[in-house]
Amino acid sequence: MDIKQKQEQYSNAYVRAVAAGAGYSVQDVTVDDDSIDLNIKAGKSYGHSRRPQVDVQMKCTYHQPYFRNDGIHLPLKRKNYEDLTVVDTCVPRILIVVSASCEDSIKWLDFNSTDMNTTINGLGYWLCIQGAEKIEDGQENKTVILPKENEFNIASLVEIMRKINRKESLR
Repeated sequence: MDIKQKQEQYSNAYVRAVAAGAGYSVQDVTVDDDSIDLNIKAGKSYGHSRRPQVDVQMKCTYHQPYFRNDGIHLPLKRKNYEDLTVVDTCVPRILIVVSASCEDSIKWLDFNSTDMNTTINGLGYWLCIQGAEKIEDGQENKTVILPKENEFNIASLVEIMRKINRKESLR
């Protein structure tokens, strides 16, 4: 497996672990023609009366040049950017970027059999760009900034679902 495939699997595992911790289900999107990798659905847990859901595009990086004081500066391909900015969708969309601790995938997880725990060495960030400005003609990439305060964790996912349940904007 090459590094890009490892990153894809790592981000998938991270997002699934967060969703499981929140008590939400995850469905794979079998054909990624709309820049959506998976869908997270909430049941009635946490008082969600409408059973909210969110579509997710995942990325993973370990490249330090992307990390700046205000967050992760990630260039998105034109297609991904345009697909994530669409506003006329039934299900809100977010981008989740998982920052792996380093290039060496062996170090992405720590196993401690004495304490019986596994530690994920990385952190996820999320961003909703639905309704964001259009990409300029001729431009092949658009850099988005995922703020450091937008950590993707159990508490933030629960809050995302609460906002969706209340029909509030994620931006």
